[in-house]
Amino acid sequence: MNNQAVFNIAEICARHGITDVILSPGSRSAPLTLAFARHPAYRGKLRVIPDERAAAFIGLGIAQATRRTVVLVCTSGTAGLNYAPAVAEAFFQQIPLLVLTADRPPSGLTSSTARPSASATSTARTPRVPSTFLPTLRTPMPSGTVKELLMRQLI
Repeated sequence: MNNQAVFNIAEICARHGITDVILSPGSRSAPLTLAFARHPAYRGKLRVIPDERAAAFIGLGIAQATRRTVVLVCTSGTAGLNYAPAVAEAFFQQIPLLVLTADRPPSGLTSSTARPSASATSTARTPRVPSTFLPTLRTPMPSGTVKELLMRQLI
């Protein structure tokens, strides 16, 4: 498994001056959690808030106070739905939040037992907030693909 693409996300955020990251850890988001935890810019600065709704509103408050992008990290789309009220507030107030959810890839949702009750596709589209799906860790991707996809969202 190639984790370099995931570790690049933390590096890209650091290069864009993003200093605040809030983690609501889960097994599927472990690579993202580790990427931020191991990055020198974020060591000792991460906030871990298991309750996604509380994490999102704390992130919103930090972003409102600083007028800077705050990263929210959680596991599957269902967990991401708990971010929705704060994301809606951020959207309408034009407060910068970067939400990273670790959903199963759309191709991985084949059995009813593996399917979460909601996906990031439905989460990210209410209200219409720019969203993108990054390739899976098992999918070979050209160099720079993750950077290009993330840069489109940060600009």
